[in-house]
Amino acid sequence: STSHANSETVKHHSKKVSKKESTKKEKTAFTDIQTTKPFKASELGNFLPKSILGKKSSPSSSGTRDDSKNPITTASKDYQLTRHCILTVTLTDYGNLKNIPSNEMSDYNSLPRQSGMTSSKFEIPGSMGGYKLWSDQRYDGMIGFLYYNRFAIRLDIIQGDKSLPKFDEFVKYLNLEKLVHSAEARIKSK
Repeated sequence: STSHANSETVKHHSKKVSKKESTKKEKTAFTDIQTTKPFKASELGNFLPKSILGKKSSPSSSGTRDDSKNPITTASKDYQLTRHCILTVTLTDYGNLKNIPSNEMSDYNSLPRQSGMTSSKFEIPGSMGGYKLWSDQRYDGMIGFLYYNRFAIRLDIIQGDKSLPKFDEFVKYLNLEKLVHSAEARIKSK
């Protein structure tokens, strides 16, 4: 009985250690992919899904803002999930945390509010601040989060319905690992 309790303590202790190590790796990764040269707007579209729930995306729309020292690039795609439902996924590359305008950063530091929608915190591993706005009545909503202190990712759904997966589950269609690995590889090659 005592050895069983000790083995439980060891297992519990090792979980704590691995969680600390994991957090340490994530913090290191945030620093590793900071840059003054974000991906080109035309490149960002390649990181967005070609299809979601078997529905092909619209062609990627993209753009660049040069209103600060460093350019900010954006790409987005629309997915017609049902006859009336459209999901829009937008990916913005700020290059680094310092390049994010304060008015945009405020959405990640405090929960935005919108009439008729509930507001809650949204987090996934690698995210640094995020939110979810949702209307049960309209099945409309948005999820936005800052990823690795460099990328902003936003999903907007209009006129969803109960036949679709829960809104949070659409994040799994994004290949965020590919995005981070590509950013790391680009920085290491320079």
